Amino acid sequence: MSTRFIELAGEVNTYQPYYVVERCLEILNEHKKTLNGAKVLILGAAYKKDIDDMRESPSLKLISLFRKMGALVDYNDPFIPKLPPTRKYKFEMSSVELTPDNLDSLYDLLTLKH
Repeated sequence: MSTRFIELAGEVNTYQPYYVVERCLEILNEHKKTLNGAKVLILGAAYKKDIDDMRESPSLKLISLFRKMGALVDYNDPFIPKLPPTRKYKFEMSSVELTPDNLDSLYDLLTLKH
């Protein structure tokens, strides 16, 4: 029995954070903005909806990639009030509230309509 489709699904899942960052770069460039210095809010840090399980969360990779590109990153997840250290990531971050002020004035990517 071939497991090629399982392997392909794993490859697609692994690449998704890179794709998200690439698309953000493209959208920002279209608006003559850079990711370096941009304020980014990641919605959701848990691996699945409505749980507090961080294992294999792609949000951790996203945070790492955005930070490497110079972005200022926050996250919101009511189930993960503070990011716990993992073997791979040691972020000292707490979830920010979703308030009108945060959404209106703090995050550059949310203001770009595409």
